[in-house]
Amino acid sequence: MATIRAFFCVELEEELKTRLDAITQKLKRVPVKASWVRAENLHITLKFLGDVDEGFIPQLEEAAREALAQSPIDGEVHWTLDRLGAFPSPDRPRVVWVGSTREPRELAELAARLEEALEPLGFSPEGRGFVAHITLGRVKERPPSTNVAELTRALRDYPTFDLEARVTGLTLMKSNLTPKGAIYTPVFRLPFGLAHEEPRSGSESEEE
Repeated sequence: MATIRAFFCVELEEELKTRLDAITQKLKRVPVKASWVRAENLHITLKFLGDVDEGFIPQLEEAAREALAQSPIDGEVHWTLDRLGAFPSPDRPRVVWVGSTREPRELAELAARLEEALEPLGFSPEGRGFVAHITLGRVKERPPSTNVAELTRALRDYPTFDLEARVTGLTLMKSNLTPKGAIYTPVFRLPFGLAHEEPRSGSESEEE
């Protein structure tokens, strides 16, 4: 059976992707060796799965629905993106990201419920706390490179910003790795609030 490389994520609105890409373009002026994420691929990962059999997708959808039902989310999630940082630290940047000084609690809860729902299917918990972040790039150089030091300064001196984020659902995304970069394709999408909707009456179903 064919396998796919997949992960659960929340997708971002196009306007926000454009504004985030503007940050990326400024950082790309630093001559550091890095792989920068294209605007169309920007997202927030909730759980990376790796290679999974395509026949396993119904079980993944069932687990995702269970996670949504157990989470506090009953509609859109809104918060403000106002942090530019790097993992493990700005002094040793390997992953450059945009995040928030006030983490969206709802997404952290959903990520935790997703971990619980997927564990019986053989997916081990991450073992570290969830941080809602959007990866802008991955740095290939390591300190004490002069270019890395310049990137560290660029991250710390970047002008303040406030970007409104709004996410509306959970997506299982397929990732195809190509020489030109990853190509992401949604496998299924589950809107927030789906598990909390009131069941419809039998007469309404029959009318459809």
